[in-house]
Amino acid sequence: MEAALLVEDPELQLSRLSDASPFLVDCIDTYKGSSLENLETETAEPRDHLETETAEPRIPHAQKVERSLKLKRAEAYAHMGMAQLVLLNLVDKACKCLHAGAELLLSEHGSSEDAQVRGVLFMLQYTLAGVRLEYGTPEEALGLYAQCKLLAPTPRLELKCDVHLAHCVKRQGHFREATQMLTRLLTNKQGLLAEERDVNAQLLFELGQSLLGTENTIQAVINLEAARRLWEEVADTSGCLQWCWCVLFQAYMLLQRFSDALDLAKLISSNLEKLAPGAEQLWYLINGGNFAFFEDHEFVRDKLTACLDTGSQEHDWLEKTSILLNLGNAYRQLGDSDAALEKYEEVFACISRLSIQEEALVQDTLACVHLNRSVVYRNQALEENQSRWIELSNKQLTEAQAAVTIYQQAGQAPSELGFAYLSQAAALINLKSYRDAEACLDRAEALTSGSELKTAKVMLVRAGLLEGKDELERAQVSAHKALLLLMEMQSRLRGLEHAWVTLLAGDMRKAFYFMQKLLIASNRQDGEEGGLLRFDRDDQYAIDCIREAVTSCPPGSAVVEYTCPTSTEDVLYIYVVQQEQCAVHVRQVDLKNFFSSKPNKRLGKRLDALVKRTRTAIAKDTAEVKVGLGILHELLIVPVQELLASCSSVIFAPHDVLSLVPFAALYDGNEFLVKNKAVGTVPSLRALGRCLIRQEEFAKRDRATAFVAGNPEPMGLGLPQLKGAAQEAGEVGQQLGVDAVIGSGMTKAQVMSNMSKASVVVLVTHGLLDRYFQHGALVMQAGSTASVAGMREAASSALVMQSAAASAEAAKCRTDEVITAKEIETLEVQAGLVVLSACHAGEGQVSSEGLLGLGRAVLQAGAVCVLVTLWKVNDAATPELVTGFFDELLRGRRNVHDALRAAMLRMLHLDMPVRIWAPMVAFGSPGLMLNW
Repeated sequence: MEAALLVEDPELQLSRLSDASPFLVDCIDTYKGSSLENLETETAEPRDHLETETAEPRIPHAQKVERSLKLKRAEAYAHMGMAQLVLLNLVDKACKCLHAGAELLLSEHGSSEDAQVRGVLFMLQYTLAGVRLEYGTPEEALGLYAQCKLLAPTPRLELKCDVHLAHCVKRQGHFREATQMLTRLLTNKQGLLAEERDVNAQLLFELGQSLLGTENTIQAVINLEAARRLWEEVADTSGCLQWCWCVLFQAYMLLQRFSDALDLAKLISSNLEKLAPGAEQLWYLINGGNFAFFEDHEFVRDKLTACLDTGSQEHDWLEKTSILLNLGNAYRQLGDSDAALEKYEEVFACISRLSIQEEALVQDTLACVHLNRSVVYRNQALEENQSRWIELSNKQLTEAQAAVTIYQQAGQAPSELGFAYLSQAAALINLKSYRDAEACLDRAEALTSGSELKTAKVMLVRAGLLEGKDELERAQVSAHKALLLLMEMQSRLRGLEHAWVTLLAGDMRKAFYFMQKLLIASNRQDGEEGGLLRFDRDDQYAIDCIREAVTSCPPGSAVVEYTCPTSTEDVLYIYVVQQEQCAVHVRQVDLKNFFSSKPNKRLGKRLDALVKRTRTAIAKDTAEVKVGLGILHELLIVPVQELLASCSSVIFAPHDVLSLVPFAALYDGNEFLVKNKAVGTVPSLRALGRCLIRQEEFAKRDRATAFVAGNPEPMGLGLPQLKGAAQEAGEVGQQLGVDAVIGSGMTKAQVMSNMSKASVVVLVTHGLLDRYFQHGALVMQAGSTASVAGMREAASSALVMQSAAASAEAAKCRTDEVITAKEIETLEVQAGLVVLSACHAGEGQVSSEGLLGLGRAVLQAGAVCVLVTLWKVNDAATPELVTGFFDELLRGRRNVHDALRAAMLRMLHLDMPVRIWAPMVAFGSPGLMLNW
């Protein structure tokens, strides 16, 4: 086509352009991608109108050729511009072509009423407007779309121009004006919108986004959901539906409709590989921050890095800065402050090169960067000593003030302005400027009243302010209000444990930790430093989680709950709750002093290092095993030893890294703890209360039924078969009087079905835990007999998962061969007892609310108690531990905790190492007995 434009003979040029045009149009239609969704050329095929033999027959032939040639040249420039955009991404060259075509017609036909001229001119201007919107400024696009509206050859295209005009206004940050424009269109164009459902969907989508800009989130969701339904009905293939999913996800998060948000996230994730090229990056680009609530930050970081590597953001500053901003946030969540600050600096550098510094989106992006930088400096201040505390707090204050200034000038997003004031207040509190901090908090509270989560954050910061001013009673009231708000949000996340923990647990942990500090400080002021905390009996939390839960435990039981320190504290709080009273005994351990002792710092100077080194010693069976377990006993048991002396059963509720401690194996220098106590664990007192309620319901059922399955064949993900698993499943099946499903038949569908109806479930298979199965997964039968070549060559034993690349392949292509923790959460498990005899079944993602893994998922799904493993288990020895447990449970009429203790003692008496007898943990109700 370029060659045809150079031909001097008019008739020959016209002929060659006519021949080339259809082929180029077909090429564009074939390869046109969703990235240029605004560049549509619906002009009723302009080339069909260039049949010169039917147009103005009285015009001399030479004039007809000249006239047709100008139109054909203009059309050629339009198609060439489109091709350079769609096929080559040559923005500058495309714009030159489009300008050339438009000038060719405007020079002589600017006022022509000729339909052919108007059609081609519309195509040129419409395409150019899309380019300016995508790669230029909304102001440029606004003027071009206004011209397009006057040239539009059909009512449909005129309506689309109106929608694009509103979009340009919205892109300038004028959300209310855009909302008014779109609302008028909805009212005035009802008949046309009923026919043009895809345009109607686009209008509703734009209206939803505009309403989000005005923070009218409820109405925004109504319109976004309507747009989604329309696009699903018309089977949209342009990528608009995926955009709608992404924005709707954000809106659900803002409304705290977490269940809907999670469902949508699953839908998008399951459809990523079916989408057009680049759509996966688009998803992580838009929701890099929000999606991190449901997935691991490393995964999000890698996806966003891949977005940068594609180079598609060369001309799109908004896309590039969004990627960099979300990437910085991902690094911040991973604790890599330097990398986060580097990405934020790249955003500044990218924006500094723009000629549109005053555009609303530019200013909003700058404010977001300043706000996130303030969070980085706050986190750094929490980790540094006093010498840098002032310096970093001043940096936090400077960044927060910059964000406040920008948001004030923009006059938009009051909740974001409120969050900026909150960060400013936190910095001022660190600097002890309490009066200024209080003024900032008052502004923040007024601006964030529509968000429970942000309001709770304001109340927690205010509690810190009041504590600094020594107003402990008022501080306690503020912290308690924050806690009630967070618990109310938590109640709406029923069934989505991992979601609420990642979203809320950090703030809930701060609230509980802060309240306990204040409560202990108040007791000291009242002269009651003995360590007995009496909760208000009218407090709903105390009634539900302490009195009812603990009094339902077996006789002689106690619950020991640990609260690990925050980054600003160095005190471990230990609570002991006994049956006899609605009271909590509290002990404190100064970790700094504890680890200053030479014997105690032998395996590390921090709690997390101690736990890690001890678990490594257990796995390798080194001489440091008893050393590490002895130090942990000194830290976790000795401070409350006198309170546990009369107890025969101890239920531990560990937080954070303590979730990985094998409490039964804690060593006092002579004996392991299991020698004298039955030991179990629970995620929290709240979870224990739920388990005990389910135990009462389970006891009322008829004779129990069992489902036992093990060693699926062929093993999923190309993993090796497990001889010990087959033996274990067969023997347990005999003990329970059922035929175990061994080898063939252990499919995902069958296991999930039986988990929802059997009273006792025992699964013996490979357990996975890595970045792609961060909460854990159980391997099922392979979908086909074909092996996955090389998938597990890195495995050094039958029960280890070491290859991240293999897991990536599994996550993408073999989801039918694993059951994940998240999938188990969605079940309605009827079982009283579930045994997951698989590696790493008791591990998972460490959080302040306990461990997020397979065990937690089973309890969340409805089980009373679940047995899980804390590390990679021995295939030959584990059958002895599990069958010994069932022997004690069924014949000895013991409860779960006592039966597990007896099974461990059997192996301990045979002088087995800790890694053999101590991996199994009873997670849930301690008093469960089987009616067998």
